[in-house]
Amino acid sequence: MEVLMFIKRGSIQRQSNDTTPILINPQGKRYEVSFLAAFIWDHLDGRSPLQEVVTEVQKAARIEKPGLYKVAENIVSDLKKVDLITETSSEMSQR
Repeated sequence: MEVLMFIKRGSIQRQSNDTTPILINPQGKRYEVSFLAAFIWDHLDGRSPLQEVVTEVQKAARIEKPGLYKVAENIVSDLKKVDLITETSSEMSQR
């Protein structure tokens, strides 16, 4: 079974933990994003499916929010549109 995963592109700029994160795509365009979007972007390593990233969000924030996966999908879609992530896939063996 093929699993779609994502790899972050560009870089992040933060002056301190209190300032809004800014993601910079490979073309140098800057985007202010939410802390949640920055966290998700930072965990997109091309090896972890989105569900694992969502689980990391839940652990870090100590929340169990219904619909969080859909929110993460929307964030990933927006990041993809502005060239801050790229898709990759991996073959997962079925046991």
